[in-house]
Amino acid sequence: MMIILSNLHKTVFVFMLIALAVVQSSCGFHLRGALGLSDYITPVFLDLSSSDDVLGRELQNLLSSSGENALAASIDEAKTVLAISGVQKKQRVVAVDELGRARVYVLSYQFRYELKKMAEADKPSEIIKTNTVKLKRDLLFDPDSVLAAGHETNALYEDMLKDAARVVVMQLSTIKPAASSQE
Repeated sequence: MMIILSNLHKTVFVFMLIALAVVQSSCGFHLRGALGLSDYITPVFLDLSSSDDVLGRELQNLLSSSGENALAASIDEAKTVLAISGVQKKQRVVAVDELGRARVYVLSYQFRYELKKMAEADKPSEIIKTNTVKLKRDLLFDPDSVLAAGHETNALYEDMLKDAARVVVMQLSTIKPAASSQE
């Protein structure tokens, strides 16, 4: 009797896994993976001369995982140049307690980027006008645990940085030859 129940449980478990896989694939769920960049813009050279090193590394990681030849080693090999500038981190108090101590902050992270197509006469021509990426997060501050708040602030900025890099790569993945001539 016990062996029959055990086999029945295994059969039900396998059936449930198959049903879950079918439902999951039919609902449109896809694992987040590499975004394919158009051959029209790849390989891309990253001009990080006036940007945050951490943002540059995150963009390099995302672009290199977007395709075999998505990232150019030099400007001479590139079809396009992605320039990052104006990286800013800001922190603003939005709420105080009854003693006048800051309790809630808004953290913001923003930068500008511009993607330029290398033209025939080695003069870059714009594909995307300068865009600004802005992200904000709320931080609840506990004055009794200042060290923990500092770690949480750093973690929130890192999270915003990764999200911002994903936004840039997602926007780059939408560029197609016909659409760029209209911009």
